[in-house]
Amino acid sequence: MLNEMTYKTMNRKIKIAVVEDQPLFRKGIVSIINAHDDMELVFECSNGLEFLIELKNHIPDVVLMDVIMPVMDGKEAISNALILHPHLRIIALTLLSDKSDYHQMICSGVKGFLNKDVNLDELFKAINEVSKGGVYFCQNVLRDLMSNDDTAQTDNAEISEREKSILQYICQGDTNSQIAERLSISIKSVERCRAILVKKTDSRNTAHMITKIVLNKVVKIELAD
Repeated sequence: MLNEMTYKTMNRKIKIAVVEDQPLFRKGIVSIINAHDDMELVFECSNGLEFLIELKNHIPDVVLMDVIMPVMDGKEAISNALILHPHLRIIALTLLSDKSDYHQMICSGVKGFLNKDVNLDELFKAINEVSKGGVYFCQNVLRDLMSNDDTAQTDNAEISEREKSILQYICQGDTNSQIAERLSISIKSVERCRAILVKKTDSRNTAHMITKIVLNKVVKIELAD
């Protein structure tokens, strides 16, 4: 049974926008959000252009963004929105397996990826993590990235065994507090290590760092079957 207390964020409702062109799927997500005590729907729309218009009046905490849509797709909407609002937190809803699309959105600043067949537990976990400034990659996206034979060089950065342990947990979607508990260190130490690793790998942000780490197979990522 889902423990909803896990997803409380500083006693304030998480404001969410849903951008999805398929009405049934969009309404399903909206219903789930409206039924959750700790989440609030700010707006919903059916394409990227409508989303950019809505952003003029409402800035959500988290955006759930479909990638393939008419008029303006998710990739273009994400790029344009993050130019205007660099701190906007967007989770891409995707059925993609094209790694170049992942890279484009990560470089634009997207904070997470979820498959459209996501279950409630993972949906809430991703929203909660991204709303707090973290990132979330679903396992299928990690699997797609790991299957790539190409590499994204990390400038031969020297990464310690402790840093590799933290990286592994970051890539598996653990929060800072979960990592701190697993390794018996402080949350501040985990946060400091994240910042150092972003610099060491010459990455734009944590999501970009995860991509480089996975592509270079710096750590072994344990994925569920």
